[in-house]
Amino acid sequence: MKGLILFGSPHLKGKTNKVLTEVMDSPDVTIDYTRIDLLKKNIHHCIGCNECNKGDFSCIYDDDMVEIYKAIEASDVIVLATPIYFNSVTSIMKTMIDRCQRFFNMKVNHGYAFKNKTGILIGTAGSKLPKSFESFINVGDYFFLSINGQIEKTLFVNGTDQEGYFNRHLSSIKDMEKFLCTINKDE
Repeated sequence: MKGLILFGSPHLKGKTNKVLTEVMDSPDVTIDYTRIDLLKKNIHHCIGCNECNKGDFSCIYDDDMVEIYKAIEASDVIVLATPIYFNSVTSIMKTMIDRCQRFFNMKVNHGYAFKNKTGILIGTAGSKLPKSFESFINVGDYFFLSINGQIEKTLFVNGTDQEGYFNRHLSSIKDMEKFLCTINKDE
């Protein structure tokens, strides 16, 4: 089983990374994961030119999305990991997702059949507001819909601006670890 982590934080050693690392570095999680730090990638913004709806579905930009497209297609499990900024995913994450319009065009307009994918959302938010992750769920739903996947599990850690946030969410973090172990055993 191949896994892909699309990491959308501008802070490579920040709180989202701490939560993600706790989950993924568990010795019980044996899925073969590739991590892509979107901050380190050259990804142009989608301009809605619709070139990806033609012929070989290529984009007008020859940037790092070519590598990301291949990684997405090859993966069975995809983790979107991001902090929440202004009640949504980071601009880095959103730019990458917008460029996945290519997959939507391939699937919906041309009947391309992707293999099924398991979707996982891992998000952190400084706020404790109950609706902090709603936009992430919305964006994630449409992203996974376009690549023939669906969100199977979420891990949302809020209140990261306050001390003790990690310990308050430890049971949810452990629950995600157990889930990841389960999906690997279903192979």
